[in-house]
Amino acid sequence: MAFQSHILLSCLPIITFYILLATPCATALNFNIAKIGPKNLNVDITTNGDAYISSNGVHLAADKYDTNLNYKAGKATYVKPLHLYDSYSGKLNDFTTYFSFVIDSDGSSTFGDGLAFFLEPSDSSSTADTTTGGAIGLPIDPSTLEATSPFVAVEFDTFQNSWDPQSITPVTHLGININSIQSNVTKIMDVLLCCV
Repeated sequence: MAFQSHILLSCLPIITFYILLATPCATALNFNIAKIGPKNLNVDITTNGDAYISSNGVHLAADKYDTNLNYKAGKATYVKPLHLYDSYSGKLNDFTTYFSFVIDSDGSSTFGDGLAFFLEPSDSSSTADTTTGGAIGLPIDPSTLEATSPFVAVEFDTFQNSWDPQSITPVTHLGININSIQSNVTKIMDVLLCCV
């Protein structure tokens, strides 16, 4: 499926796009990015593929002025690794995140495939790669649909692919994915409206 929608991430008090895991360490990671803009590029966030940062936030797909919106995808990564295991104490760490985003089809009834927030090891070979189409940026080999790196993801899927649940209507769904493009758990995605 071609990306025909624009994905914009903005107003992110705490950002956890694609937090990289690293070797054990006792140092805690705590950050708060109240408004993402060009000043954050390569300081707090790196971008790959078609992603870019504007004064409106992080854009993960094509610019709305692009003439070819097919197979556009991008990835935004927080620059510092998150350590989920403290080797000194032997305890697992946890984290909390909050984010808001908009998936905008720019008036079209056809959307792209969606987006995913995921964790993978920092030494993964897929950290710079960006998969397009149904893989929604996950570390998935597009020809085999196999994981190229261990990961856990929350996907916001807006297009029906052959591996997606066939029994849900509407086809848009929220999924939890572990090392696979196929969700382990899915739930119909409802539109949430809120005011900040």
